[in-house]
Amino acid sequence: MSAPSRSVSVRLLPQMCESADLEGAVAVVIDLLRASTTITTALAAGATTVIPCREVDEARDLAARFSDGEILLGGERGGELIEGFDLDNSPAAYTPERVAGKTIVFTTTTGPAVDTVSAAERVLIGCFANLNMTLDVLVRYGHPVRLICAGTNGQITTEDVLCAGALATGLWRHFGCPDVADDQTTLAMALYESASKDAATFLRTLRNSRGGRNLQRIGMDADIVIASQWDHQPVLPEFDAVE
Repeated sequence: MSAPSRSVSVRLLPQMCESADLEGAVAVVIDLLRASTTITTALAAGATTVIPCREVDEARDLAARFSDGEILLGGERGGELIEGFDLDNSPAAYTPERVAGKTIVFTTTTGPAVDTVSAAERVLIGCFANLNMTLDVLVRYGHPVRLICAGTNGQITTEDVLCAGALATGLWRHFGCPDVADDQTTLAMALYESASKDAATFLRTLRNSRGGRNLQRIGMDADIVIASQWDHQPVLPEFDAVE
């Protein structure tokens, strides 16, 4: 393949991605701590569908269209369970016993990120839990790749950039020399190179990230450890605009 068809670009926030840059591309949305990890975990545990929503009221209204036996409300505000919801945003809560066969309406920052990149040919949800499966699909699909970091409240987050850097580095190694489009991609790859020297450095980088610090503040360090684990959920969520 020629370099343009194998181009790889990281965007440190969704709003840094131009619509024209998405045409014919596959976008991977990354909200590592914790939405991408939790959505992947839920589907691996047997949930039939996860529907991302922007707002709490939107999630409640959508859930009201389903029967009680088939729907669960999931998500968080300030890292904690929303009043009246069934599940928070911890991947540990999305067990087969709890979510198998259920549709989950999920309010998260991933929703806006997915909306922003909906012009892409395909929109996937990536994290470390499905990283090599994501790489395999991106390699086989053969289209330009846009790795979109969700961020938090419009701010860049180290944890998302680290995961994007891991994906970009994996693609670089596979293709030999893809087109590195800009400094955002270079920065993400450099962060991954620095953080992946050993397991302790890698986990420390996640704990020191914005999302990591927030989770430690509310006593959820275990979720950082879960999100740091590679390839333990062999599921690759894909956004379907029809849903």
